[in-house]
Amino acid sequence: AKTLVTTIAAWLANLLAIAGWALLAAIFAEGSGSPAVTEWLSIAGKAGLTEFTWVALAFGATGLLRSVGPALGVALGFSFGEGILALWRPWQQISLSAASDRLIGDFGELAAGVGIGFASSMSFGQALAVVLGWALLGVGLAILGLQVRDP
Repeated sequence: AKTLVTTIAAWLANLLAIAGWALLAAIFAEGSGSPAVTEWLSIAGKAGLTEFTWVALAFGATGLLRSVGPALGVALGFSFGEGILALWRPWQQISLSAASDRLIGDFGELAAGVGIGFASSMSFGQALAVVLGWALLGVGLAILGLQVRDP
């Protein structure tokens, strides 16, 4: 229960940080106008979904290994290895890094040049499906780990 409360608090803190930076940008950025509220909500939603997916995978590793240190090592190793595999064409179709890059690169004018560009062939719908699939895998691994280790 503590982990769930802490996780929700961390996600809310990140969303509040995004909202705070958006407010500061709207107030202090030079130019004529600011993006619409719906565009800011879209950015927060895409960033939140990507963050949720990576955290879910880390929780999946924690649930299976029942130890935070090794689970962090597995999650970081997966992040590093998956990022390298994302450069390989066949893996790009299911790559979390490529899908995250596609979602982040879809911010339009606000994030021009932010993504690293290896997901240009992936459609938005495919990127969304890949990210959701990895999120479900992470949540499933966490639930499985908790059920197997704590029946």
